[in-house]
Amino acid sequence: MRLARDLDVSPEWVMFGTGEGPVAARRRAAPEAAPGARQAKIIDFARLREVTSRLVRLETELEAIFRAFPDLHFWLDADGTFLAYQAGRSSSFHVAPETVVGKRLGDAFPPELAPTLESAARDALAASAPASVEFTLPSRAGDGREPVVRSYEARFVPLAERAPAPPRLLMIVRDITERKRAEDATRALVGAGRELASTLDPAQATERVVSTVLGIFRVRTASLFRLDPAAGVLVCAAVAGVRDPAKWIGQRLPVGAGVSGRAVRDKRPAWSSDAARDPALVMPDWIRRLGAEEGHGAVVSVPLVSRGEILGTLALADAPGRVFAADELAVLSGFADQAALALQNARLFEDAERRRREAEVIAELARTLNASLDLATVLPSVVEGARELCGSDLAMIALREPGGEVALMRYWAGSTGSLSQVPIEPGKGLGGQVLVTGRPLRTHDYRDDPRFTKEYLPLLEADGILTGLVVPISIDGRVEGLLYVHNRSPRPFTDHDESILARLADQAAIALRNARVYERSEHRRRAAEGLADVGRLISQSLDPEVVAQRIADSVLGLFQANASALVLVAPDTGASVTAAASGHPSPLALSRAVLPPGLGTVGVAIRERSAVASPDILADPRITLTPELRARFEQAGFQAALAAPLLVQGRALGALVVKDRTGRRFDDEDARLLQAFADQAALALENARLYREAERARARAQAAAARSEQRFASLVRGLTGIVWEADAATWRMLSMSPAVERVLGYPVERWLGEPDFWLAHLHPDDRARFEAMRRRPAFGRAGDELEYRMVAADGRLVWVSDRVRVLGDEPGHTRRLHGVMVDVTESKLATGAARALSEIGRLHAQSLDRDAVSRRIAESVRRLFSARVTVLSRVEPGVGSMLVLARASAEPLPPERRRLLSADMGVTGMVVREGRTIFSADVLEDPRIEYPPAVREWIAGSRMRAVLAVPLAVKGAVLGALAIGDVAGRTFDGREVRLAEAFADYAAVVLAGTPPAPRA
Repeated sequence: MRLARDLDVSPEWVMFGTGEGPVAARRRAAPEAAPGARQAKIIDFARLREVTSRLVRLETELEAIFRAFPDLHFWLDADGTFLAYQAGRSSSFHVAPETVVGKRLGDAFPPELAPTLESAARDALAASAPASVEFTLPSRAGDGREPVVRSYEARFVPLAERAPAPPRLLMIVRDITERKRAEDATRALVGAGRELASTLDPAQATERVVSTVLGIFRVRTASLFRLDPAAGVLVCAAVAGVRDPAKWIGQRLPVGAGVSGRAVRDKRPAWSSDAARDPALVMPDWIRRLGAEEGHGAVVSVPLVSRGEILGTLALADAPGRVFAADELAVLSGFADQAALALQNARLFEDAERRRREAEVIAELARTLNASLDLATVLPSVVEGARELCGSDLAMIALREPGGEVALMRYWAGSTGSLSQVPIEPGKGLGGQVLVTGRPLRTHDYRDDPRFTKEYLPLLEADGILTGLVVPISIDGRVEGLLYVHNRSPRPFTDHDESILARLADQAAIALRNARVYERSEHRRRAAEGLADVGRLISQSLDPEVVAQRIADSVLGLFQANASALVLVAPDTGASVTAAASGHPSPLALSRAVLPPGLGTVGVAIRERSAVASPDILADPRITLTPELRARFEQAGFQAALAAPLLVQGRALGALVVKDRTGRRFDDEDARLLQAFADQAALALENARLYREAERARARAQAAAARSEQRFASLVRGLTGIVWEADAATWRMLSMSPAVERVLGYPVERWLGEPDFWLAHLHPDDRARFEAMRRRPAFGRAGDELEYRMVAADGRLVWVSDRVRVLGDEPGHTRRLHGVMVDVTESKLATGAARALSEIGRLHAQSLDRDAVSRRIAESVRRLFSARVTVLSRVEPGVGSMLVLARASAEPLPPERRRLLSADMGVTGMVVREGRTIFSADVLEDPRIEYPPAVREWIAGSRMRAVLAVPLAVKGAVLGALAIGDVAGRTFDGREVRLAEAFADYAAVVLAGTPPAPRA
């Protein structure tokens, strides 16, 4: 009956069987039923069993499929009543699914959520299409843990039913928590990336990184460590979520220690569910202590990598036991990549800004150096620059005391004056080590560093100093000062800081050297003025007593001594008689005092025919004194002495003496200067004796000499320093200060870009010596000072003093040559001119041979100017033709080619005719100058095409000419022209005042 009802037929129409029987036969025999009449239905049970078995199998498979997915499936009727459910694998829901069966949709969910779900269900039924809703609910609590808010998606699917069956809904609930977290993390990453890209400040970038990840991953602490590759440590740069960030910032974590150290060592993410108890981790005391204070246990750390370089780590810390899922590590790694790129960009920007600021500071220091020779102006700028460029809290300069070994703090920035009067002794403390070794030294821990003693530690700790870096300020291989930087935080100083500080120390050394050069220049200026005064005196008076007194007064002031005296040898007895004295009374500094022959410094100077110096004549074994004389010298109280003989033609007329405090050491320059005065005095005295009748001629000669001395004094100027660095192996220039363009005229780009530019512009005579010196294995290690000539862009010859030392001469460091070039052309010319004029004056005083003096002048001028040839000629009286008195040449000239600089043609002839100095950079291209064809043909194949010619004039009358020849393109600047004119004036004096040697 039930089967008939289900089939919608009458019971008598249901027949059972497996095949055709009598009933079936009767049916076939029966007549056809009327249209619309019901037909009998036959159930085949064999087929029914087969279909039923298949349905059971399909139901089992469908249930397996349901369980394979983590979704929940609910069947609801049209009123929203739960009919049945099917829970998938690991399904999570706010309540047990079986408890909602029989409840309406609005009763099974919280009131604030039910209307939304009911509306979605109605929409799905009305549209016969799926409808979705996303919502959040707390998951069921378990294992003693707090419920976690999770995200879900509910999808309502209408089920097709045959009428008149009522409509039904399938509600599929899926847990989308991880997807939502990933979406949230992605949005946070995008926002964080945008925020990080908006700043190029490294400090701000690190703060943004840690604050962002703290919110994304909902952890207790986020920290960022920077890697210091040189020290092999991680330094905490930023932290978020801790009570006191100052306790963390600057802390150092060795590579391999802790979770972050392990991440850097292994170059991949590292984590621990409880770092404090993890036996595989080495934990420094500071991180154990601070981690315990913050309640840290679980820690994960990922390396920050940019372009293959590890910059540091990003670490998260949370309560013990938290496990970071794989998707969290993936998101953290992605964020770390963004953070590394942002930090790298910020670091590159910071480096660019630092280099720009370094260039500005160095350029400003160079301007200050060029504008002032006052150390009180220059060195404070160096200190401020060191503090700014190294980012230090303090910076200081200590200078060695004159003539002493200890150094005193003179200038500082950011520091109290607590160290200002504390002597820095060699071998004591950080600075004392640098005074001894002459090498930079830095420490990241003053208290515990075993490399130096701790005499100054209490003072440093009182000022809060923790780290330090010291570089030497060296001049000519001697440490003359120290440049310090200090930090009150644990931040260590780097190789870059050391390089910057070394460059600033070079600037300080240039300032010290310039101050000393200026002091020496002033001394030379006073010497030149003194010589000029003597020259003027000789031109004004030939009275021996007046001349002697003036000379004694001049050297007293020039040497800033206690006493001076001019002593003459009595022709009959040989005793030393004081002709003039100045200053404090002494046994010699008394008018007409008499000293037996051979005694005192005067006796030694006369006997040895050279200047003699002694810091203490009473203790000098070379000096003989009688007991009476010794007692008189002891009463005087100043025992240092310098004496120079008065020599004329090998004969000693006496000596010039200066006396000063016991212990003063007169140097070679003092001796040469006093000898120059002595030579002048000897010349004046001899002239007074021999040429009293030629008073007017001698006066003109001495006036010319005075003008020469004045020109010589005008050559003294300050020096300019050029700082450079080069690769020690190849000598390829790495950096060159802009001052090189001002000194030599070549742009910096050519020094850096053209191979062997240096060697190509060395003076040819210096190249072999320079090459041999730089190939020495130990070149530059202890500091070498070179002197050589460079050919400037305008053809000038520039003398350079170059102090070279090696930087980075330790394992793992690139060896570089660091040098400071100083233009010493004026000093070389001034010193060379003074020496040459002194020697010429001595020769003139000793010999009346005009030709010998002329040859000495020609050779001195050629050597002084590094020229190829020098010719000194005179006009033959009454004839008008020219006679070559002397020729000095770097290489022999064939007789037929000597007419290049002969007096009757070319530049020399023009000078004699016009009576003025003439220069030609190329005589063949100069339309003013004419040469015969044969001479022009030879000049075309010769290198000597630049000529400077100066007239020898006395009272407007041209007596001859001094010509200097060199290679084409050579130029002569104003100081060289003035110097050539000074020698020409002296030559004119020689020609006017000395008769020619008799000819056979």
